[in-house]
Order: sequence, then structure tokens, then C-alpha cells
Amino acid sequence: MLSFMIGMFAIPQIVEAFATDESAIKRKLDTNVSMSFPTFKEIKGLASTILKSALIGVGIGAIPGTGGPIAAFLGYDQAKRKACSDEPTLDCVAGPEAAHNGVTGGALIPMLTLGIPGDPATAILQALHPRFKIRAPCSSRRTRASSMESMRRSLSSISLAFSIRASASVSS
Repeated sequence: MLSFMIGMFAIPQIVEAFATDESAIKRKLDTNVSMSFPTFKEIKGLASTILKSALIGVGIGAIPGTGGPIAAFLGYDQAKRKACSDEPTLDCVAGPEAAHNGVTGGALIPMLTLGIPGDPATAILQALHPRFKIRAPCSSRRTRASSMESMRRSLSSISLAFSIRASASVSS
């Protein structure tokens, strides 16, 4: 069942690949892209925006059914207020990204406490829980120690899943 769910996420990409003209793909590949990393001084200046936006993302992620786009808009709003100009700044990039990344951690809160997945990623993680015999603390009458053990196992499996996902994205 889990393999089926993951495969369903690929269907829109497959349909888009068949519908796209080959010349458009070649045009996309011919563009030259360069990248530069911000200096340490610039990153240090972004710390307040990143922290504020990440906390916004965790708060939004803790509400089941909300997700990255809402947090990204609110993070952008906070960054834009700090920038006080119409010109694009690093704050306007770091704010939405930090908020969007904060949603992932926030979505784990309702899953681990109430057994309600906050977003599709946590729904997949929750589908893995029976395989590892992990349940949300409120789903059965157990002692506090066994609930903490369940949460430890859950966080370990989530960490493993994210590590596998990160290594797969780095290798590709």
C-alpha cells in the first residue's frame, strides 16, 4: 500500500513529461545558471528573519491541513516588513524558505501527540508506524514510560526516513 501511495505522487510528473514538447525541454537545459553563496556576514544578518519565519512555520505546521504555501506567504510577509523596500533582498528568500522548512517539523506535532497527520509526508510516516509497532501516545492506554519509548522510536524512524530522502536527493 505504501509503494502505491508513493507511486501516486509520481503520476502528475509522468503526465507532464509526456505532454511537454521536446524543444521546450532542450531550451530549459540550454540556459546557463550560476550560483553564489552568501557570505557569513550576510547569513548572520539573516538570523532574526530565519528564526522568526521558522517559528511561524512550526506554528502553521502544527495545525493539521495547513501547509507550506501558507507558511511561505507569512514568512515572506515578515521578511518584506523587515526589508522595507521594493527591491528583492536575501531576507525575502530566507524568510519563506525557513517558514516552509519549519512546517515539516511542526506537522510532526499533531502526528506524534494525536495521531493526526499534518501533511502528506507525515501521513506516509504514519503509514509506516504499524510496521515498526509504533502508535501515537493517545491511541492506547499505556504508561508514560512506554509512551516516551514510542516517541523515541517514532523520532528515530522519522530521522532515518529523512536521512534516506536527503541522501537520495544529494546523489541525484
